[in-house]
Amino acid sequence: MKRSEEYRQLQIEFVTGLKGSTFWEVEKLTLFFYISTLFSRSLIQVLFGNRYPEGKAKRISLFIVEFLSFALPNILILAFSDYFLIIASAVFLLIVLFHFLKGPIFCSFKRPAKHDEKFIVFIGSFRGALVLCTAISILAVDFHFFPRKFAKTEDYGISHMDIGVGTFVMSNALVSQPVREYVSNMFSSTHQNDEHQVQTKINQTKKTIKSTTKNQKQNQNKNQNKNQKKNKNKNKMQYKKVYPKQQQKKQGIKNVLNIFLKSLKGSSPILIIGLLRLYLTKSVNYQEHVSEYGAHWNFFVSLAFLSLFYSLISHLVTPKYSGLFGVILLAIYQTLLSKFGLAEWILSDQRRNLFEANKEGACSLVGYLALFLIGSNLGYLILKNVRSKQNSWKAFTLKLVATDILLFVCAALSHAYIQKSSRKMVNCTYCLFVLSNSILSIVCFSLIDSFTVTPQHQLQSSFTKNQLPMFLFANMLTGLINICFETLYINNLLSAIILSIYMLLLTSSAQILKNLNINLKFW
Repeated sequence: MKRSEEYRQLQIEFVTGLKGSTFWEVEKLTLFFYISTLFSRSLIQVLFGNRYPEGKAKRISLFIVEFLSFALPNILILAFSDYFLIIASAVFLLIVLFHFLKGPIFCSFKRPAKHDEKFIVFIGSFRGALVLCTAISILAVDFHFFPRKFAKTEDYGISHMDIGVGTFVMSNALVSQPVREYVSNMFSSTHQNDEHQVQTKINQTKKTIKSTTKNQKQNQNKNQNKNQKKNKNKNKMQYKKVYPKQQQKKQGIKNVLNIFLKSLKGSSPILIIGLLRLYLTKSVNYQEHVSEYGAHWNFFVSLAFLSLFYSLISHLVTPKYSGLFGVILLAIYQTLLSKFGLAEWILSDQRRNLFEANKEGACSLVGYLALFLIGSNLGYLILKNVRSKQNSWKAFTLKLVATDILLFVCAALSHAYIQKSSRKMVNCTYCLFVLSNSILSIVCFSLIDSFTVTPQHQLQSSFTKNQLPMFLFANMLTGLINICFETLYINNLLSAIILSIYMLLLTSSAQILKNLNINLKFW
């Protein structure tokens, strides 16, 4: 079903030329995610206790309570954002009343819980809440009740939806496979070293007890080992003669090609999704904001290339040092934007070839890659400190808070004196604010997990396992609703009803997949 060209132009104009809001407006709306999460978990504690209910009927009732206490308030706050302080204060007051009237909700500090050795509960809550709130925004923005100051900005500025794109990249970086594997290998090697030290002490005590005859046998064994080493050195010399340096170089090239092909295989499904989205939008004459990513580019294409490049880089740079490389890359990119006219070229109307037609998406990829490298390093630090029994989680949390404050100040200074924040270019100011906002979210979800006895939010955790597939499903439903309804002509009440039904379908699908233990990520 193709839309008329007139209505299509109205939709494009509805999301064009927006300036965004302020840093505080964005932080204020983000803060409600944590308050609503705490409220929902507190209500679950009051109604169901510390244990999850058993039985189909009780699980359905739990899902309904979670939906009404988390998803629905985050829909309503968009329409009544001007009354944020009143709504947030009322919700927090209810949480305090639950604590004193219905039993303890808050407790003394405890270390964050873990799903297993590779996944942390509060990181899962952060990623799940992010997808839920992103899903709300991508449809709500097409209705009039959604404040225009929260929609994506045109060239410069900051908004709620601007931050969502970068935070989605950060959430994937925190739990990327290289990060999980690196930390897992680090702790397994540490465990092996501890065992080795114990074994050496045992061997030393045995040596003191052994007789002189056994010592003589050891000396004989040492002589035999020396002879074996000499033979090995001879074999190495023969290997170098048989296989010259040219063949070793060929082997190195083959390894690089294998890494590239493996990385391409992992990112190709997301690229196919991006190309399929391009085909569908063109075929139904769906509204496109060309200056957002480019004529043929979209966010899924960015994710595909980001996955490809990071997979290649991760074989050269470990997550322990990836943050440093991310900072260097971001500094070089910002220099090109500010001093060499790259920003002016990106914002210009020149589209003479395929690259220029997609310059916004291609250039922003550099900023996203820098953000992903820094996020991988942050994920490494979090996972290492959670798993380590020696490190103090309180001290690490305070370091995160200090880092968040520093990044927020740097983002404000960069916005004022270097270059205004731009999601289109993913410049230094934008990355600094995304990092600050992401660390704030991580700290808040960590504190909720550490200072409450409430169980984990099942609705949020259901999106963690299938984060990208559910995000894709949300985009498909958004497109379908926009094709079936002329959203610009729908009143606020009907808009809220449509958005609620859409979220109910999305959240129930995620919950069913979780209950059936189905993982849709096959690549």
